Amino acid sequence: MRKALIIGNCNYRTPLNNPINDANLMNEILSYKGFIVSIFHDVNNIDFHKHIDSFCDSLNDGDNVIFYFAGHAVEDRDVNYLLSIDFNSINVCNDSVSLDMIQNKLCNNNPSGLKLIIVDACRNNPSLMETLSPKRINVNNNVLIAYSTSSGSTAKDGKNGNSIYTKSLTENIKNYNLSINDIFSKTRETVIKQTNYSQIPWEYSSLLESKNFIFDNIPYPNKLIRIIKNHLSKTYGMKRFNNQFIVVGDSNKLNLFKTSYSCVKTITLQKNDELGTIESVDFNNHFIIYATDTGCIIIYDLLRKSLQKIKLNHSIFTTLINKNNLAFFAGENQSICIFNIKKKRIKRMKLKKEVLSDFHSDRKILNSLSKNITIMALSSPSYNPDIIAFGGSSGIFCIKNIKKGIIY
Repeated sequence: MRKALIIGNCNYRTPLNNPINDANLMNEILSYKGFIVSIFHDVNNIDFHKHIDSFCDSLNDGDNVIFYFAGHAVEDRDVNYLLSIDFNSINVCNDSVSLDMIQNKLCNNNPSGLKLIIVDACRNNPSLMETLSPKRINVNNNVLIAYSTSSGSTAKDGKNGNSIYTKSLTENIKNYNLSINDIFSKTRETVIKQTNYSQIPWEYSSLLESKNFIFDNIPYPNKLIRIIKNHLSKTYGMKRFNNQFIVVGDSNKLNLFKTSYSCVKTITLQKNDELGTIESVDFNNHFIIYATDTGCIIIYDLLRKSLQKIKLNHSIFTTLINKNNLAFFAGENQSICIFNIKKKRIKRMKLKKEVLSDFHSDRKILNSLSKNITIMALSSPSYNPDIIAFGGSSGIFCIKNIKKGIIY
């Protein structure tokens, strides 16, 4: 699982401006990326330890874990300490939490999982002892420790209530298809540029190559296989068929390509300029169907290599064919056309009577909706070809069993 503990401390004797805002910003992006986040503001020493203990007790081996701290931090005798809001500068070792202790506790219940420790320490208070210094430290297995600045420097407050470092870091985490190294490298470049080299972020890492982690909450295709030149200036539809793609657009031709092709292959099923622009395409193992903006429907029999043509009196924007060889067409009309290819029989599903009337009893509203409706999308699940889903203008979306007449 993905888990994060976030602490932002502002209310020191000399208050800081940004840490709570920074903690909230980090909470927002990590929650969006799928982390279970525990966040706390202005914690004293006792609560600081309690939150860390409780969080570490919740970990299981293999969890991907982030600890984020924004506030004051110092270095004393080669040990880095994160300061609670009630710390005593005379006895800082006992009134704060050391980074060594944090990473050891994170590793106890989670030795193999990724541990990422991020410290955005505002170190601009002259009353503190020697400031936090990211010197060469011992890093446990599969741990990355990131500092907002290098030894002897001050972490800068940014504009709009956030530090420069956390703002840049969250912006990079928000992007997709970036590794941890990419994220911290881009963050470092941004901070250096904005502070004119007065603040240089720093990391120490023992992350394993086999434990490579990305923040993406949605799988992202990260390998570009090939760029293929398309003959279309506008693409309106695309389907995958027999390990190749069929692409249609502002042309009366079908464009086919595979990843192994160096260029698109063009197929003209019927040489007729009156067909118009192909708006939509679909197929099953027997037929390819496509529809044009002039209301022409072309059905190509893959087995017999033959064509059927249907002419409707309105533009067609979406097509669908199920495994029972029923073809559906819809667009600028008040109905969905259903064509039985083998029987060559067409019927219409009247949207006003068979769909909209189930939701609206007011005749004026019903007439207004049905008059202006346009269907832009059709779909059907593979497990039940009798079910179709369709949507379009006027906020319409419907799932219907055409065999049973049931609207879900």
